[in-house]
Amino acid sequence: MEAGSICKGSSNSSKHAALVLIIFLLSIRAYCNAILQATEESNCFENERSALLAIKSDMYVPGDWFSSWIGRDCCKWRGVGCDNITSHVTELDLHSPYPYYVYEEDPILYQMDSFSPGRIGTSKLNPSLQELKHLKYLDLSMNNFSYAHIPNMIASLVHLEYLNLSRTLFCGLIPPQFGNLSCLISILMDASTHYITLSNHVFALVDSKSNGSLIYLHWKLPPVTSPLPSFNLTSISQLSLFHYQNFSNAMLSWLSNASNLEYLGLSECYSGLHVEQLQVSFSALPNLKKLEIASNLIKGEISGILRNISTRLQYLDFSGNEVSGEIADILWYLRRLEYLSLDSTYVRGYLPLAMENLTTIRHLSASNSHIAGHIPETVGKLVNLRFLDLSENNITGVIPWIMGNLTNLAGLCLGKSNLTGSIPETFGNLTNLKLLYLIDSNVSGQVPESIGKLQKLRTLYMPNNLFTGQIPESMGGLHNLEFFIISENKLAGQIPRTFGNLCNLSFLDLSHNSIGGELTDLIDGLSNCTKGALLRNLDLQNNNLGGLIPPSVGQLHQLKELMLAHNSFLRLPQSFGNAPNLVIFCLARNHLSGDIPPFFCSMELQVLDLGYNELSGEVPKCPVSSPTSLLSLHLNANSLSGSFPSFLKHSKDLVVLDLGENKFSGEIPMWIGQSLASLKILRLHSNSLHGTIPTAIASIKSLQLLDLSSNRLDGNIPSSLGNLSAMAVYFSTDSLYGNKVHNERLVITMKGSSYVYTDKLRLVRSLDLSNNNLSGEIPNELTDLLGLRFLNLSMNHLTGKIPEKIGAITQLESLDLSMNNLAGEIPTSLSALSSLAYLNLSHNNLSGRIPESTQLSTFKASIYAGNEGLCGPPLPKCSSHETYQDPPEQTKADKIDLVIQYSSVAIGFIVGFWCFIGIMILKKEVRVTFFRWWDKTCDDIYVQLALKLKKLKPQNG
Repeated sequence: MEAGSICKGSSNSSKHAALVLIIFLLSIRAYCNAILQATEESNCFENERSALLAIKSDMYVPGDWFSSWIGRDCCKWRGVGCDNITSHVTELDLHSPYPYYVYEEDPILYQMDSFSPGRIGTSKLNPSLQELKHLKYLDLSMNNFSYAHIPNMIASLVHLEYLNLSRTLFCGLIPPQFGNLSCLISILMDASTHYITLSNHVFALVDSKSNGSLIYLHWKLPPVTSPLPSFNLTSISQLSLFHYQNFSNAMLSWLSNASNLEYLGLSECYSGLHVEQLQVSFSALPNLKKLEIASNLIKGEISGILRNISTRLQYLDFSGNEVSGEIADILWYLRRLEYLSLDSTYVRGYLPLAMENLTTIRHLSASNSHIAGHIPETVGKLVNLRFLDLSENNITGVIPWIMGNLTNLAGLCLGKSNLTGSIPETFGNLTNLKLLYLIDSNVSGQVPESIGKLQKLRTLYMPNNLFTGQIPESMGGLHNLEFFIISENKLAGQIPRTFGNLCNLSFLDLSHNSIGGELTDLIDGLSNCTKGALLRNLDLQNNNLGGLIPPSVGQLHQLKELMLAHNSFLRLPQSFGNAPNLVIFCLARNHLSGDIPPFFCSMELQVLDLGYNELSGEVPKCPVSSPTSLLSLHLNANSLSGSFPSFLKHSKDLVVLDLGENKFSGEIPMWIGQSLASLKILRLHSNSLHGTIPTAIASIKSLQLLDLSSNRLDGNIPSSLGNLSAMAVYFSTDSLYGNKVHNERLVITMKGSSYVYTDKLRLVRSLDLSNNNLSGEIPNELTDLLGLRFLNLSMNHLTGKIPEKIGAITQLESLDLSMNNLAGEIPTSLSALSSLAYLNLSHNNLSGRIPESTQLSTFKASIYAGNEGLCGPPLPKCSSHETYQDPPEQTKADKIDLVIQYSSVAIGFIVGFWCFIGIMILKKEVRVTFFRWWDKTCDDIYVQLALKLKKLKPQNG
């Protein structure tokens, strides 16, 4: 039994041991499988993987760039590289994959693409980048970091060897900690922004590299003290001192040792060096391929450099200098170049027929120079040319038809020239063209139908020419077109219906033509774009358009500016629907009638111009909860009525307010001073406003133009107007709207006439209170407005003297005090106003001698008319014995007595005469007695005359 028990126990133990062994083996297998699976699934560290995902969350990268960033093996993700042994992330390439159109040889095209709307969104650099401590390679190029400062955390990546921050829109000082990046052998930054500055520590990196690796230094360097440090440049292949304004002749000695230099950038150093100082240093650079030396004020004949420059040179930018030379000679020396820019130089002469020898040229620009003559037909052989800019020269003749052979051309600029003829039909062959710039070039004829073949065209800029006829329907097929500007021509017809298909169009300017029809097809078409139209600016001013504004304009969600002035539109839309981005709406000088709909209450409009129409009724009220964003409001020259618009109480940002030439009545509200504290222009000319001028207006310190003329205002001129500090400033460079841009337009009456002010309106300082019922004296405080240029107080009932210190307003150009009751002498200080071009003191009670001065004596006598007491040039001379003092009080009293005496005599005569006549009529006895007396008197006179004649008769015989 024991044996059985023992055997049974042994059997159980064996079973348990086998079970444990099986479990152990299975566990080992599972563990091995788990390790193998983990090895297969992930070859990077979890903290680094999490850091990469955090970095991804802050990057704007459209499309499928991050589509591979799934799973656990981050080393297989796109743009990520890991060390084969340690598995740490060592490379991170996050350059934007978006088609950013980087044209190394065509910076204008690059700029055009870079700033196109919606091209690239904003990114941020996530702090998790610091977790990638083993990173050696980092590329953030071509992302938009929206002018953020370069993060200090990059300096913590101590193993970093390559750093690319080009075209990233970073700004500010490069962190001095970058000097600790001892492994760094390549820093790439280009001229995509002008706001990065290298610190001294980073500058020292130049001297720390002696292994022959690439060092690329860009941006402003710190000032170099004297004596110059002995930096070793022999290993440098690329060096840029962009915007380094401490560059001197002595620094050229550095370049003598840079025998391996392939790229040298000295742009915007403004060194003012001479060609002779540069040619020796440049001749010591045998490997130089690219030289950027723009905007340096360099003088001299450019040929002095070209004779000895490297034969390997492919890229030369000499723009913005004062160098000169014959264009034919320069092109001969540089016939191997791929890129040549001579913009804004003194290069002269005619384009040579030998241009056909420039077989490698890809970019040729010489705008704003002194080149003249025709474009030779040999230009048609430059088949590699991608960019040609000859604008702002004296180029004459026709555009050669053979230019249609330049099928690689992406940009063509011939603007501001003296061309003749039309655009050749062969331009339809330029299928790679993205930019066509023909502003102010005298090009005539019709826009050719072949333009519709340029499917890659993005900017078509042809204003101020002589184009006629209609815009071709074929242009509606240019689906990549973003900017189309053909204003100030002689185009007629209608806007092509196909323009409704231009969903990528951002800026459309057809203003100042004779285009007619309606907007329905254009607006309805754009409102139906699948992804929404990109139209931001629509300028159709000064045409013959009419009808109604389509309600579908509210579907253009990106629309910011709608300029429709000087047309024949009839009605305002009741609503703009979902157009929340519209900030400028101009419909002045149309035929709009009826009431103003309250559409502006629910919009973020900044500029609303409805002036010179036929609108009537009262201005609608807005809810108190809907403050407006208006900066400029023009409702002038309509038939609007009612009181001062109450919604303006909530327009605290308003800068310009023009309600002139309407039928507004009531008083100017007292809240105007507090609610409209940002006003600079207040024009209420020609209404029916009454009451006194509110003293609260004086609290608007920014007010520089105040026009309350031709109303029914009464009372005194508030002395507090002398506190309008903006009118006391001689000159201000500030724009009307700060950093916001808007071309303001305002009619100002001065110097006896009306003038239209636009861009110079910010310089105007004017006070016009004329043609009211104002009384009292002119406040002396007005002479504190030292910056005032125009002062008009005419056609009121002002009394007293002209302020003696009026000559302190030295900027005064126009002064009108006519048709008042002013007395006393003309202040002598008035003669010191050398800027005074218009003066009118007529029809007052002024007296005394006109102050002697060249200025006052040159005015016509009519400006002093109606002042009987004035004398002296240009009026008659004053009597030598006369003294011209104010009449004493006794003299004034005598004059009054004399007037009473003459009045009494006249009244007595009239009363006596009519009393005598009345008695004659009523009393018969009086009549008989009077006529008898009259007969007797007449008989006596007759007898006396007869006797005298009888006595004289014999003597004459």
